[in-house]
Amino acid sequence: MDRNPQLTAFYEACRHRLLLIKAWEDIEEPVRTSLLGERSGRWRDAVKNRFRQSRSIKLVTERLIRFEMDRLFGRQDIEESVDRTYSVPGKAYLRDEVEKAVSRLGEYPVDEVYKLIEFREGRRSKQVELLVVFMAALVGGIVGGILTWLLGSGVAPPVS
Repeated sequence: MDRNPQLTAFYEACRHRLLLIKAWEDIEEPVRTSLLGERSGRWRDAVKNRFRQSRSIKLVTERLIRFEMDRLFGRQDIEESVDRTYSVPGKAYLRDEVEKAVSRLGEYPVDEVYKLIEFREGRRSKQVELLVVFMAALVGGIVGGILTWLLGSGVAPPVS
């Protein structure tokens, strides 16, 4: 049984804020290191970085979804706890502090990070698409050239 529901609501809001800060740091780390990392001049490093970016994009997307769910559900739980605490008549000596703690849960740039991920993923998929088109054109040109050479030199019988 709660001895002081006001203190419980205050500490719950502070605990939730700290959990959100830690979760946001877990999102920022792969964004800073992998998605916005340095480009290497060596082609092997560039290929490795592309694979790492794919994993990082997936990781950041999963963490963003989890973060947003925790933020929304946690805030709802805290607001319900505050409403329950102050719906009972009595002393409200910590009400201002509890409301400040709830308001300090803050806003995080979830939408902006998600747009950054979409932009990077769009660029990456466009590059892969262009690479596939280039490789298909190259292979088609080589095959066409070989067939033309074979048919023109008389080595292969004409196709009827």
